[in-house]
Amino acid sequence: MIKNKKEFKKLNNKRVQAKTSTALKCLLASLVIYNATVNTAGAQTTTTGTFTASTNVGSTCTFAIADTMSFGAYLNAQLTASAAITANCTNGTGATFYITSTTDGNTSGTYKLYKSNTSSAASTNWIEASFWKESGFTNQMTSGAATITYTGTGSSATAATIYGRVAGSQGTDKAVGSFAKTLTVQISY
Repeated sequence: MIKNKKEFKKLNNKRVQAKTSTALKCLLASLVIYNATVNTAGAQTTTTGTFTASTNVGSTCTFAIADTMSFGAYLNAQLTASAAITANCTNGTGATFYITSTTDGNTSGTYKLYKSNTSSAASTNWIEASFWKESGFTNQMTSGAATITYTGTGSSATAATIYGRVAGSQGTDKAVGSFAKTLTVQISY
């Protein structure tokens, strides 16, 4: 039991000190735990890096030419006709078109259109035609000469036109019937 006020104060002070000490110990433990958590989270280090994503667009071209360049009926007068070249080349791809067939006409730079079902040397069985890269008939296309250049747009478009001409005055002795020759056009890109 408590005998006097002095003892009471002393005992009360010990209790207060014990409570205060316990509270301080709890507070200190909380701070240590908090600090450990904050330091662990803060201890994470980040760094950055980079990478490059890339691809390549290759050059491609496809083309088509009108199946027939029809001159119409030959009546011993000059005839002209044309055939469009439609191309689909990758955007920016440079292309060159040219005739690869060898000339066989009697006149320089011409091709013989033969009467159907014949290749006879008789002049009645063929008509000479020439092919050009422009409508003004300035640059004749023969076996790789006078090429037509084109730059692709990435979509199908008329790339060029080949112009043909049948000279007049080749004779009135031509046999009745159709005259034709298949020519080969090549593209380089």
